[in-house]
Amino acid sequence: MQEPIRTTTLPDGETAVEELSGFQHDDNLGRDLQIIATVKNCFQVDKNFRQEAQRARQNPEIHGREKVRPFYYGLVAAYSLEHAQLTWDLRDADWSFSALEPYCIDIFDNLIALCGGNYVEIVDMENGTKRAFQHPWLRQAHSVQFSGDGQRLLVSSSGFDAIFEFEVSTGQTCWEWFAWDNGFDQSRLGDYYVRTRERGALLAAQGHQVVVVDDPSQHELGIPTRFCPVHINGAFYDRDENVLMTMFQQGAAIHVDKATGKATSIASGLVNPHKFHPRREGGYYVADTRRGELQLLGDDFQVVRRISLREAPGQIRSASLTEFLQSVSELDDGLFACVDIHRSTLWLIDANVKRYRGVAFPREWSVHDVALNHCLPTMTDLVPKLFGRVDARIDTEGSKWISHFSTAGCENATYQLDAEGRTPGGRIEI
Repeated sequence: MQEPIRTTTLPDGETAVEELSGFQHDDNLGRDLQIIATVKNCFQVDKNFRQEAQRARQNPEIHGREKVRPFYYGLVAAYSLEHAQLTWDLRDADWSFSALEPYCIDIFDNLIALCGGNYVEIVDMENGTKRAFQHPWLRQAHSVQFSGDGQRLLVSSSGFDAIFEFEVSTGQTCWEWFAWDNGFDQSRLGDYYVRTRERGALLAAQGHQVVVVDDPSQHELGIPTRFCPVHINGAFYDRDENVLMTMFQQGAAIHVDKATGKATSIASGLVNPHKFHPRREGGYYVADTRRGELQLLGDDFQVVRRISLREAPGQIRSASLTEFLQSVSELDDGLFACVDIHRSTLWLIDANVKRYRGVAFPREWSVHDVALNHCLPTMTDLVPKLFGRVDARIDTEGSKWISHFSTAGCENATYQLDAEGRTPGGRIEI
C-alpha cells in the first residue's frame, strides 16, 4: 500500500491573484507562431447544458458524468496565430483531419503522436507509416508525450486511472502505474475501486462499498468520470523523466518516482486541474481548471504567480457554469496558450510582460489542447493520405454541418447542429 503522501497546499490569499483584465491587450502577440489544436468533438454547447443540469444534483461539487458515453469524431487542425479567430468551416486552417475524439498531440522530430478515445498512435511524417500502441487497460487516453530522446511514449489512461510508458521502437509497455494499486482507490462518493478480488474482499470485510474491476474488457469505455477515484487527465515527464500527474477529482498534482512507484503530492487545493508541466526555463505550470487560473510554480513546487481568467473579456455561457480553463501550453518562454472553454477563447498570455490577446474559436468546439506546430513541411502533403478528411459548413438556415471521412473516402459520420449550436432533438449523448 502507498504510504500517506505529503501535501503542499495552494492556499487562497498567500499569492496575489493577477487578473488577466489588468494586463495590457497586445493585438500582435503570438502572430508569428503556429499551433495545432485538438478538438475532441463539436458538442460543447450541449455539454454546457448537461453540466448546468448536473449542478442541481446531490454533491454537485463532484464533477463529471455518471455513465460513460460513446466516443464521437472530432478534429485536429493547424493554424497560424495571425488569425483573430478559428472558423467553423476550417477555411483558415493550414491543414485539418478527422479523428475519433482526439485529446492530445505531441511532436518529436518527424514523429507525431496522437491520443484519444481508446487509442494511441504514432505517425512518421517522413515515410508515411502509422503505428498503434495498445494496452488492455488503456481507456480514455487523455495525454501523450515523447521522452526527451524520443525513445519512449508516456500516456495517461483516464478511464482506469493508469499511466503507461511504451517503447517507441517496439510498441511494448516498459513501465506502468495504477493509482488504485497505490493508495488512490476511493472515489469521492465513498466507493472503493480495486483490480483484484482479494483486495475487494478485504475492503468489503471492513464494511466498505467496493467495485471490483478485474477484467478491463468488461468496461469498454472505462469508469465514468464522476465515479472514478482519480480520473488522471494528464501525465507528463519532469526534468528527470519521472512523472507529473494531475488528479482531476482530488484537485491535486502528484509526482511519481518511476523506479519505486512512490507518489508524492506536489500541489493540492486545486479545482479539477489539468496539465501539470515543466516550464521551458525552470519551474512548472498547471491549469487550475474550475477556478479559472493559470498557476506558475517554482522549482520547489511553490506557487509564485496566479493569473486569473475570471474577469476576462467575454461571457461564460451561463451564470450556473463555473470557470473552465481546459488546458495550458507554454508556446515560448513565458508565452502561454490557455483554452478557455466557456468563453470559447484561446488566450495568449505573455506572463513576462503582462500582455494578452484572445483568439476566438466556435462555441461548439470542445478544444482540449494546443501544441506548438513545428511539423515537417511535408505534413500538408501527407495529411490527406494518412488521415481521414473533415468537411464543415454552415447552410442558409444557419445550421452547422460537419462530416468525417475515412482515409478510403467512406463517410464515418455527419453531425448537424442548429443555429444555437445544439444537436436537433438532443440526439447526441454528451
